[in-house]
Amino acid sequence: MLMLLACLPLEEVKISWTYDPALITTSSLMQVRRLLGDVLASDQQIQDEEILWSLSRWNIYGATAEMANALAFQLARQVDVVQGELKTNFSNRSKQYAALARQMKLLANTSATPYAGAISIADKINVQSDPDRPPPDFNRGQFDDRLPVNSVGEQTQSFSLPDSAAPEGSVI
Repeated sequence: MLMLLACLPLEEVKISWTYDPALITTSSLMQVRRLLGDVLASDQQIQDEEILWSLSRWNIYGATAEMANALAFQLARQVDVVQGELKTNFSNRSKQYAALARQMKLLANTSATPYAGAISIADKINVQSDPDRPPPDFNRGQFDDRLPVNSVGEQTQSFSLPDSAAPEGSVI
């Protein structure tokens, strides 16, 4: 999508920004925009196409983290401005977006669903009948005898007493 936009003349490229709270339960775009806090039409931060590109690679939390990082990097390039009594701290905004990115990255990485196998008989049968299933490590090589074996007739060791008497002071 972005490659196609890069090839078009500037007059034909239509960048969009949308937010509709009514679609928050069904639209990943709206969910990312809400998590990012980019919901004010008067203060648009990220375009729809950027979020959709990120959503093609991540879940909503990963996409939010990526967009928050992009905003943090963008704001880090701007300097803090002081005009009399008025101060604009872009560095604080950058730090806040970086903190949001870290928090969303944690959520993106912890969204795995746990699985406990063999709870039901049907599940156990399905797992065992899977042709792509490797053999369990517990059974692998269980009956392999790795001890060296002598030729026939020499399998048992014979213990004999020494031919000479024990030296003076020995316990034997």
